[in-house]
Amino acid sequence: MPPGPANGRARTGPVRHTPLAFFDREELDGWMRLAPAPRLDPEHLSQQARAVLGALRSRGPSFLQDLVARTGLLPSLVERGLGELLSWGVVTADGVEALRTLLLPEHRRRTRPIPRPGRQPRYTGAAVSGRWSVLREPDGDREPLGAAEREALVERLARQLLARYGIVARRLLAREAPLAPWRELLRALWRLEMRGEIRGGRFVQGLAGEQFALPEAVEGLRSARRREPGGALIPISAGDPLNLAGILSPGERVAALPGNRVVYRDGVPIAIKEGRTTRTLRDPATDAEKREVQRLLVVRAGAR
Repeated sequence: MPPGPANGRARTGPVRHTPLAFFDREELDGWMRLAPAPRLDPEHLSQQARAVLGALRSRGPSFLQDLVARTGLLPSLVERGLGELLSWGVVTADGVEALRTLLLPEHRRRTRPIPRPGRQPRYTGAAVSGRWSVLREPDGDREPLGAAEREALVERLARQLLARYGIVARRLLAREAPLAPWRELLRALWRLEMRGEIRGGRFVQGLAGEQFALPEAVEGLRSARRREPGGALIPISAGDPLNLAGILSPGERVAALPGNRVVYRDGVPIAIKEGRTTRTLRDPATDAEKREVQRLLVVRAGAR
């Protein structure tokens, strides 16, 4: 969740690496209860952000053109207000396109010329992208979680992490949002282990601390250990949860920013791209592999 304002400065809106969360709608209430509320004094919001928030509070989920009508603000100012609220985790949209639109420069969101006689100008900004609504109040007092409810939510989080990684250890969670401290997750994992739902042990060499795994993940590790290395090259975005370079492997971490890439060979990172810089972590086996690694590090226009 977004932190509090630095030195009283307000946020202006999202940037390309602003994190987004995706989850099943029925899970929303539980995750919101577990996550900390935005530490935001409404006085730190701009005038347009306060106006947009007031309109959403009074009328509920709204399209941008409705917010323009209710606030009396220009579309560009409503967009700025939405962007500011979005960067604080206060509002959300019902589609990714609405969020993506706010990342565009303002001059790319304006009305385009009429392409054919008789057609009306089409606004290309967030107005065509869906409805906006209040996700959580920045200044609302929430009833504290009871011990039993918090325990159940932390156990749900532990199950989610097990489903994502197969194996859970403290270091593996370095890139995860801290919805619960490790000591609480550890207690939940112990309970799952005592019930026989997961296994505890040392499954990954070099990974300090306690480790827990789903039974199918343990079998997958055993199967992988018996297989001969195939030399397959797999590129991933640095924003992928499987970007564990510098976490499970020696060296520095690769920042989870757009355009950054990691190429793996048999589960080991061998090359990375950060900004315009590429680095080889392990020598390619052949000249052909070297060319293929360089090709995989290139992010084409429009690629995610």
